[in-house]
Amino acid sequence: MLKPATDLKFESIKNWRSPTKHAVINQCVLKDLASMYPIHSIFALTICLLSLMFLSTLRAEQSDASTWLKPLLTPCFGKDEKAATKGREKIETTYVTPELKKLLARDRADAKRTGEIGRLDFDWVIAAQDAPKAWKLGQASIEKGKMRVPVQTQWDGGEWNTHVFVLEKGTDGWIIVDVLYSDGSSLIELLKQPL
Repeated sequence: MLKPATDLKFESIKNWRSPTKHAVINQCVLKDLASMYPIHSIFALTICLLSLMFLSTLRAEQSDASTWLKPLLTPCFGKDEKAATKGREKIETTYVTPELKKLLARDRADAKRTGEIGRLDFDWVIAAQDAPKAWKLGQASIEKGKMRVPVQTQWDGGEWNTHVFVLEKGTDGWIIVDVLYSDGSSLIELLKQPL
């Protein structure tokens, strides 16, 4: 025979390890709480469930962004210069925002026209002139509504340097919006400078 729910609150604390009573006791306690605070209980439960759904979606998106970015970057970090150039060109033509694509094309055209280096004296994808000895992706995060995926690079066993790819979800998947470098500059900022 079930006891009144108010008595079960104490019993659930005393007998919480009892497998046979546990389900009935907690069910009665929940019913008692729901009857005392019906709107608040439903609201709190809804908020908890939505938070869990949001966190699992966020983790999936972070993993998805890193999974998407790694195969794009891999050829750029290799020792084969032809493959690195081809990989970078593929990124520039397909996986950047229209604004970034325009700025990169302008910089290449200006460099060709003047015979000079251009605004960038390094490979913007690897954040260096030469491929590093080692590289890895860090933990993706969301900041200001955009996904940020850190890329860590290392030369000859020295310190790890980090630059961050800023991504957003486009209609066809992820797209590169900007790259933030360890010196505090960004790719867009550098490309917008006068020649």
